Amino acid sequence: MRTKIVIKNLYKFKKAWQIGKARRVSALMNQVINSNEFKNEVLEWKFSDRRYRHSSNEDYQEISDNNKILEILMKGYEQNSNEGEDYTWVLNIKLGRLLRQVGRREGDLIITQNWFFKKPDNEIEIAAHWFHEYSHILGFHHDYDSTERRPDSVPYALGTIVKKVLENSNIM
Repeated sequence: MRTKIVIKNLYKFKKAWQIGKARRVSALMNQVINSNEFKNEVLEWKFSDRRYRHSSNEDYQEISDNNKILEILMKGYEQNSNEGEDYTWVLNIKLGRLLRQVGRREGDLIITQNWFFKKPDNEIEIAAHWFHEYSHILGFHHDYDSTERRPDSVPYALGTIVKKVLENSNIM
């Protein structure tokens, strides 16, 4: 079954170029998540931090099997939801201000900083960022301080994988 990534809401996207860029990024994300290259990269990745929880009132568990990580990604079973296996990622994106980092997540809302979104020709980086943030919505975690295991946590590794797949493919 194919996974579908859809944009539900674009908050503070007021200009046609912003909406167009968001749609292009979403199209790239759909191609990536359903590609064999992406699936193979996830299955072969040496994740150093595999913390996951489906509900915010659960303890984190370490997922030892990359097949399980891929299954969670593909099914799109959002944290704290009862939707089950819908194979759909529903993106709620907001343009934000006043942060030094590229963005963050608040609940099911992905906030992408204006300064980052405005950069020309950075659709690959935005797709990697949205994958990273959506993995939190699915329940994956990473250290918030810069630690040795953070770059290979599921959220950060997904960003790296997305960049690699898009840069090494003819999708763009």
